Amino acid sequence: MDRWWRSSYDRHLLQNLSDAGVQLAIGDTGKLKVSGDQSAVDRWLPEIRTHKPELIALLQGTHQGTPPPLTSEQHADIQGVMPFDNVS
Repeated sequence: MDRWWRSSYDRHLLQNLSDAGVQLAIGDTGKLKVSGDQSAVDRWLPEIRTHKPELIALLQGTHQGTPPPLTSEQHADIQGVMPFDNVS
């Protein structure tokens, strides 16, 4: 899964957690703390565990939300559809 798509998914997950009443925070030791209605926490815990590093990065503001640069092959594909004049 590429980084840009994953970033978008993780932001959506964070919103879904909030909507479900699940709060995430970073503790003093840098660990992820989960609180809220216990049934909602239990329901979302597998997904939280799967995306834990990304959620921590989002909460710390260190998550990269920009797409990765194009490969030369992708750039050539785009130029084939939309030619650019003297653009490197």
